[in-house]
Amino acid sequence: MREDCSFPNDKGKPAERRRRKAKGPVKWQPATEFREKASTEVSPAAAPESEPKYAEYLKSTSEIAFPEGGSVAEKAASLCKDKKSDKQKALAIYNYIAANFTYDTGFADAVRAGRITVYTPDTASILSNKKGVCYDFSALFAAMCRSQGIPAMLCKGYSTRVGGYHAWNAVYLAEDDAWYTLDLTFPCYLGTGKAKSFSKAAVDSSKYTATSAA
Repeated sequence: MREDCSFPNDKGKPAERRRRKAKGPVKWQPATEFREKASTEVSPAAAPESEPKYAEYLKSTSEIAFPEGGSVAEKAASLCKDKKSDKQKALAIYNYIAANFTYDTGFADAVRAGRITVYTPDTASILSNKKGVCYDFSALFAAMCRSQGIPAMLCKGYSTRVGGYHAWNAVYLAEDDAWYTLDLTFPCYLGTGKAKSFSKAAVDSSKYTATSAA
């Protein structure tokens, strides 16, 4: 798959792409490698006792927006209303995007051609239009998870699965005390639809190298 989509407003992008080979077969397991990355490169701050764990990954930001009472938070609440665990909620959000959104090749072409030079995802518009690129899917997934109290990162960097600069998610599941890597670009680009289980949605973290996470 050759997405090759750089983010026009991203700063500090390294000049050369970094690759890492996966060792052995792809297995679903707690994302040990990403947890190490989170404690060193990403460095999530330890939350005070008065704050939930990974509180910085529960906030609404310009990239990952979910204003109270807004469409993003309301849709997430609707998807998750009958779900008991964070894993069930994260899968419901993942499957909603995977089954209903399409990859915007026209936008990606405009970015590559330099016709779009500044861009920040608008999560409400992405939700309404049901299309986007990797950056959009990752921003929306993180926003919907955060609105449900599930820590989620929007990661940027490189993957051996995709050509060029890329975006994906890491989501923290309290019941497992672990971070998992998810990449919605593939089901949206390929049209493969819903994952039957969270283990089918999670991807091999060793194929991803994050240069930033927010």
